[in-house]
Amino acid sequence: PTLFYLSLTARENLALYARLYRVPEPGRRAAELLDQVGLTLFADEPVRTFSRGMRQRLALARAVVHAPDLLLLDEPYTALDQEGCALMNELLVRSARRGCAVLVITHDLEPGGSPLPVDRAVLLEAGRVKDEVAAPDLRPEPGWLGRWYQERVSVGLRQA
Repeated sequence: PTLFYLSLTARENLALYARLYRVPEPGRRAAELLDQVGLTLFADEPVRTFSRGMRQRLALARAVVHAPDLLLLDEPYTALDQEGCALMNELLVRSARRGCAVLVITHDLEPGGSPLPVDRAVLLEAGRVKDEVAAPDLRPEPGWLGRWYQERVSVGLRQA
């Protein structure tokens, strides 16, 4: 569940959450975030008319409406198209640059065909850290993180 008021518009939903968090100028903040997630053209449409991908974009905007210090995102790229993935990455990078700690749990290591914007990758197995890689050892070239992951998973399968 995305916890939106389906009869309200995207703008109204974001402004409501901004007011709940006591964000100054909630209408301006809502408009700013709708632009950042590519939903400006749909700002005044009821959320009930949104596709799954549009709701996912709106959920990301809602998650950052109050500029949190910590973002925990579980499979945030689900239902996003290539453009949505790129916008998500931009918003995550912007959040990290302002000092927000961003933790993304995902199986999609190249959402929308682009490498994840990460400074550390951690491989978990049965709830424990199996391996990790951090900047500067991370490589930005396409496919690198996926190969890193596959090598470690393959080693585990061979040892089992």
